[in-house]
Amino acid sequence: MIRSYMKIAWRGLLRQKLFSIINIFGLAVGLTACYLITLFVMDELLANRWLKNVDRQYMIESDWKEGGTGLEIVTLAPLGKALTENYPHLVTDYFTVHARGCNVSTEEGKSFRLDLQVIDGAFLEPFGIPLLHGDPATALNDINSAVIQKEVALRFFGRSDVIGETLVLETENANYDPVGKKAFVISGVIEDIPENSITDNLNSRTDIYINGENVAYYGPVDMWNQWNIDIVQTRIVLGPGIKPTDLTGPMNELIKAHAPPYMANNIIPKLTSMSTYNLTQNNGAKSKMLWVISAAATFIMVMALINFVNISLGMAHKRMREIGVRKVLGGIKLQLIRQFLIESVLLTMISSLLAMGVVQIFLPAYASLVNKPFLFSNVSTHLIYAYFGVIALFIGIAGGLYPSFVLARKPILQSLKGRTVLHKRRLSLKEALLTVQFILALFFITASAIVADQMDYFLNKDLGYDASDVIVVNSVPRWWSPDGIKRVMAVRNEMANVEGVTSVTVSFEVPNGRYGSTFDFKRVDSHQENYYTLSVISCDEHYLETFEMELVEGRFIEYGDGTAEKIKVVLNETAAKQLFGDISPIGRMIRGRNTEGQDPIDHQVVGVVKDFNFGSLHRAIESQVFTHMADPQLYRSFSFKVEAGMGSEVLQNLQAKWNETLPEVPFEYWYMEDELTRLYSSERQFKQALTAAAFFALGVVLIGLFGVTLQNLTYRTKEIGIRKVLGASGLSMVKLFTRDYALILILSSAVALPLTYLMMEGWLSRFVYRIEQSPWMYTSIWILFALFSLLMISLEIFKVISKNPVDSLRYE
Repeated sequence: MIRSYMKIAWRGLLRQKLFSIINIFGLAVGLTACYLITLFVMDELLANRWLKNVDRQYMIESDWKEGGTGLEIVTLAPLGKALTENYPHLVTDYFTVHARGCNVSTEEGKSFRLDLQVIDGAFLEPFGIPLLHGDPATALNDINSAVIQKEVALRFFGRSDVIGETLVLETENANYDPVGKKAFVISGVIEDIPENSITDNLNSRTDIYINGENVAYYGPVDMWNQWNIDIVQTRIVLGPGIKPTDLTGPMNELIKAHAPPYMANNIIPKLTSMSTYNLTQNNGAKSKMLWVISAAATFIMVMALINFVNISLGMAHKRMREIGVRKVLGGIKLQLIRQFLIESVLLTMISSLLAMGVVQIFLPAYASLVNKPFLFSNVSTHLIYAYFGVIALFIGIAGGLYPSFVLARKPILQSLKGRTVLHKRRLSLKEALLTVQFILALFFITASAIVADQMDYFLNKDLGYDASDVIVVNSVPRWWSPDGIKRVMAVRNEMANVEGVTSVTVSFEVPNGRYGSTFDFKRVDSHQENYYTLSVISCDEHYLETFEMELVEGRFIEYGDGTAEKIKVVLNETAAKQLFGDISPIGRMIRGRNTEGQDPIDHQVVGVVKDFNFGSLHRAIESQVFTHMADPQLYRSFSFKVEAGMGSEVLQNLQAKWNETLPEVPFEYWYMEDELTRLYSSERQFKQALTAAAFFALGVVLIGLFGVTLQNLTYRTKEIGIRKVLGASGLSMVKLFTRDYALILILSSAVALPLTYLMMEGWLSRFVYRIEQSPWMYTSIWILFALFSLLMISLEIFKVISKNPVDSLRYE
């Protein structure tokens, strides 16, 4: 029986080749877009799914009652350990991370700048980090052991099996380690981790991991037990059946019992699931992005489905006599419904196979376009294509239900006469479907243009400083001592003499969104006791010049400002407004909040810098304070401003001078513009994916419009011939046949454009920095869409009416 149905279905498709091709091709375009967007969404949703018990893994993050007091992704250093020890039935494992950059070399002298994590607690086995070589249960037990990525092993040694090899790490705490270097024996090599994984939650992969007892080389000696330190990241594994809300009370109790009062009263701990972490960071920006492009896939598929139903109904026009004969010969309604459903599923399966072939061919180009390697390490390729097949089957059944029921219930006499539904009613149905399709198309294309405009605004907005032609070298030796400061400034002066370098600055922070620390300040000459948290930028006197920032009043910091009795600092406009309101802060004093065992420190404000965006535009400008790096004795980067257009030439000169001045230190660099590009990698992916989807949507609409127009002209071939014989001009017939479509366009725009405006206004309101919607954009998109649609319809009509009317009157 099924075989018979399939034969009849195949013959039906061959009998109407042109409309079958249009239907298959239109549906294939829609399915291709749907499949590509599905791949994008799946890749994001599967991030970190490879981790062991990922649904029980959580990051401890922090909200702050006083806005801007601290970072969201950090928590108090001892909290994870305390939860595990005091509430073992709630938390089974933890690890706390102190992340740094570090110069690493082999004993033979090969050196690179790597991302380092000092790990307190269990890490590899409980959290499911796979090792290619080594035992995950013991790899980090020894204080002198190190675990590295496979890529790092290949860079240093040219092979992955490097157990027992030695790496020498530069240390930072000069008081604890005067030598400045420590050797570690490699005890584990991590397998290749999926590209969509989050390994250190700062969008860059960690290269090397060492035991937490080494923290004294990279921070406070007893860091893991100090409740006033909030610069670490902590992950925990909950016990079976434990909910995140079960830890709210225990976390608050531990903080109140151990943390300093100013922290205990301000910090609000929270748990973020590692299975959805990438969706919730940056205020859920990626989650919102996935919702939008998922809606895009749905819209495109609905439009393709409308095409499918419209053309399927039209194709059935010539089969009404066949349906009547089947009924006369005893065919029951259910058999007819099965026949049409099988034909519908057959057509969608052909379209699906075509779409999957196109996806397979163009997947590398698509991956490059959205900068995403679709590896799917967690899911079999067969399962992905099986999922695509289920989508096609659903669409085939959904798209075939209505035509099959409509055609199967027609009276026998009407079927034998070759009539479908009444002419007006059939056109009314198609007009309704076309109207819905045009509404979706106008909404989607306009919304895509607004999203692209917002993303362009993000990527091109004036940040308040100039990142062009700035080369950042972050492999500067950490000589964090009074003598070390003098040494690094001497190196800076040497590098400033390199030909093509216009300015060079030493700093702990560069404007990439990563502050080194925050500190609480209040006004000294005010009765208010409110402290405000300021993000600290530790730099030298050339920072302003190098990044071409604007000084509003006063002066910038100078060498010696950090060694006087009263430390001199510079504020940005936001901090000045927050602390002093409309009063000029120049010469006034601000006081840092005293920590345990220390007296409060007063700072004199000597200047105000114009506000600038330190990091991503997802966040508002924060209050900032500039201090000279000689006072905290902290720095980590050289930033070189070079002459425009001489980047590669100056880079060679810099590297030669570096190797001459610091022969044992690797020259690791990046361009500031590339770092800003990285900050908006998700936005670029979003824009490119949505732009591609918009073109798919336009293609689906135009294919459907072409098919429906051709069908209508086919139905009215005899009418066209009669009108030509009676003297109707070509222009008058074009007006006649395009009038209905013009009315549909006007009705569609009356619904779509106001709806788009309201929905996009709600979407834009979530951004701190946003564009304003322009009526010109809406008008231009509608005009272009209408002209393009009507032009295509007119060309098809001209093609038909240009034929000899005798041929038209011979129709049928």
